[in-house]
Amino acid sequence: MKKPSMTDADVVSALAQWDAGGRVHSICDRFGISVATLYNLRKRFSGMDAAYVKRIRELEAEKFRLAKLASVMKEETKILEEIYDSHLLNDVKTRSCTQLSAETFAPQ
Repeated sequence: MKKPSMTDADVVSALAQWDAGGRVHSICDRFGISVATLYNLRKRFSGMDAAYVKRIRELEAEKFRLAKLASVMKEETKILEEIYDSHLLNDVKTRSCTQLSAETFAPQ
Protein backbone atom coordinates (compact mmCIF):
# COMPACT_ATOMS: atom_id res chain seq x y z
CA MET A 1 0.00 0.00 0.00
CA LYS A 2 1.26 3.46 -0.89
CA LYS A 3 2.63 5.56 1.95
CA PRO A 4 0.55 8.72 2.50
CA SER A 5 2.29 11.94 1.56
CA MET A 6 0.77 13.87 4.47
CA THR A 7 0.75 13.06 8.14
CA ASP A 8 -2.55 12.75 9.95
CA ALA A 9 -2.01 16.10 11.66
CA ASP A 10 -1.29 17.72 8.27
CA VAL A 11 -4.56 16.36 6.86
CA VAL A 12 -6.55 17.75 9.79
CA SER A 13 -4.66 21.05 9.62
CA ALA A 14 -5.26 21.48 5.89
CA LEU A 15 -8.96 20.72 6.24
CA ALA A 16 -9.26 23.09 9.21
CA GLN A 17 -7.60 25.87 7.21
CA TRP A 18 -9.99 25.24 4.33
CA ASP A 19 -13.00 25.27 6.66
CA ALA A 20 -11.73 28.57 8.15
CA GLY A 21 -11.90 30.13 4.70
CA GLY A 22 -8.40 29.56 3.40
CA ARG A 23 -7.78 29.58 -0.33
CA VAL A 24 -7.59 26.14 -1.87
CA HIS A 25 -4.50 26.84 -4.00
CA SER A 26 -2.53 28.36 -1.13
CA ILE A 27 -3.32 25.38 1.10
CA CYS A 28 -2.28 22.98 -1.68
CA ASP A 29 0.99 24.87 -2.21
CA ARG A 30 1.73 24.89 1.52
CA PHE A 31 1.30 21.12 1.88
CA GLY A 32 2.60 20.15 -1.55
CA ILE A 33 -0.56 18.43 -2.78
CA SER A 34 -2.87 18.89 -5.76
CA VAL A 35 -6.32 20.41 -5.63
CA ALA A 36 -7.84 17.01 -6.44
CA THR A 37 -6.01 15.48 -3.48
CA LEU A 38 -7.35 18.17 -1.16
CA TYR A 39 -10.89 17.55 -2.35
CA ASN A 40 -10.43 13.79 -1.89
CA LEU A 41 -9.08 14.34 1.62
CA ARG A 42 -12.08 16.51 2.40
CA LYS A 43 -14.43 13.84 1.12
CA ARG A 44 -12.75 11.12 3.24
CA PHE A 45 -11.73 12.91 6.42
CA SER A 46 -13.93 15.97 6.80
CA GLY A 47 -14.85 16.66 10.43
CA MET A 48 -12.37 14.17 11.95
CA ASP A 49 -9.55 14.77 14.39
CA ALA A 50 -5.99 13.49 13.91
CA ALA A 51 -6.47 10.37 16.06
CA TYR A 52 -9.51 9.30 14.08
CA VAL A 53 -7.72 9.89 10.76
CA LYS A 54 -4.81 7.77 12.02
CA ARG A 55 -7.20 4.97 13.02
CA ILE A 56 -8.93 5.05 9.61
CA ARG A 57 -5.57 4.78 7.86
CA GLU A 58 -4.52 1.88 10.10
CA LEU A 59 -7.76 0.05 9.32
CA GLU A 60 -7.30 0.62 5.59
CA ALA A 61 -3.76 -0.79 5.77
CA GLU A 62 -5.02 -3.83 7.70
CA LYS A 63 -7.81 -4.34 5.16
CA PHE A 64 -5.25 -4.28 2.34
CA ARG A 65 -3.01 -6.78 4.17
CA LEU A 66 -5.92 -9.14 4.86
CA ALA A 67 -7.14 -8.96 1.26
CA LYS A 68 -3.65 -9.86 0.08
CA LEU A 69 -3.52 -12.75 2.56
CA ALA A 70 -6.94 -13.98 1.41
CA SER A 71 -5.84 -14.03 -2.22
CA VAL A 72 -2.73 -16.05 -1.28
CA MET A 73 -4.90 -18.51 0.65
CA LYS A 74 -7.24 -18.90 -2.34
CA GLU A 75 -4.29 -19.75 -4.57
CA GLU A 76 -2.98 -22.27 -2.05
CA THR A 77 -6.43 -23.83 -1.80
CA LYS A 78 -6.57 -24.23 -5.60
CA ILE A 79 -3.15 -25.89 -5.60
CA LEU A 80 -4.12 -28.26 -2.79
CA GLU A 81 -7.36 -29.16 -4.58
CA GLU A 82 -5.43 -29.97 -7.75
CA ILE A 83 -3.00 -32.15 -5.78
CA TYR A 84 -5.87 -33.90 -4.01
CA ASP A 85 -7.71 -34.53 -7.29
CA SER A 86 -4.59 -35.89 -8.97
CA HIS A 87 -3.98 -38.27 -6.05
CA LEU A 88 -7.58 -39.47 -6.23
CA LEU A 89 -7.21 -40.15 -9.95
CA ASN A 90 -3.96 -42.02 -9.36
CA ASP A 91 -5.60 -44.06 -6.60
CA VAL A 92 -8.50 -44.95 -8.89
CA LYS A 93 -6.14 -45.97 -11.69
CA THR A 94 -4.01 -48.03 -9.29
CA ARG A 95 -7.06 -49.64 -7.73
CA SER A 96 -8.54 -50.53 -11.11
CA CYS A 97 -5.23 -52.00 -12.31
CA THR A 98 -4.88 -53.97 -9.08
CA GLN A 99 -8.42 -55.31 -9.34
CA LEU A 100 -7.90 -56.18 -13.00
CA SER A 101 -4.69 -58.07 -12.28
CA ALA A 102 -6.29 -59.83 -9.31
CA GLU A 103 -9.21 -60.92 -11.48
CA THR A 104 -6.93 -62.00 -14.34
CA PHE A 105 -4.48 -63.95 -12.24
CA ALA A 106 -6.84 -65.24 -9.58
CA PRO A 107 -6.57 -68.98 -8.87
CA GLN A 108 -9.50 -70.92 -10.23
